[in-house]
Amino acid sequence: MKDMVNEWVDLLLSGYYPMRVAEIDSFFRNCAERIIKEIIDIYNGKNPEVTNEEFEDAIDDLMRYLASGSEKPRDVMRRLLTLREIFSKRKFEPERINRIIDHVLCIASEYYALSREHIYKLKLKEVKNENEMLKKVIEYAYEYYEGGKKYKNLKI
Repeated sequence: MKDMVNEWVDLLLSGYYPMRVAEIDSFFRNCAERIIKEIIDIYNGKNPEVTNEEFEDAIDDLMRYLASGSEKPRDVMRRLLTLREIFSKRKFEPERINRIIDHVLCIASEYYALSREHIYKLKLKEVKNENEMLKKVIEYAYEYYEGGKKYKNLKI
């Protein structure tokens, strides 16, 4: 399993950074280990459905990171599809493993969309806060320059 994790982390991080950063590498490795372990467990019948909370948390963590980047969603999903290549090189029944990976991709796309939505809401909130601050600056400037008594003694 370790070789599969290493291969997937290499594929996930390819093109991201000219130099690998230990913290990011460790984060991706942790997520990849949990995801691949669960895929293998499902394949071997230990967990017939993808309901493991730790597994979904691993996918959620990975998708939050990938959603925060500037890549297009299709490029992110293409990175996840490399799981097929990794499993196809090993002795897994293609139809069964592809069905499991399809399910993983469905979960991942849901978490990716939720993460992007959350990021959008945060950016919108930031713009609203900036607008409120600019409004206050304009009000203060108006008061100061248009004869407002409130800020007449203010030294700029």
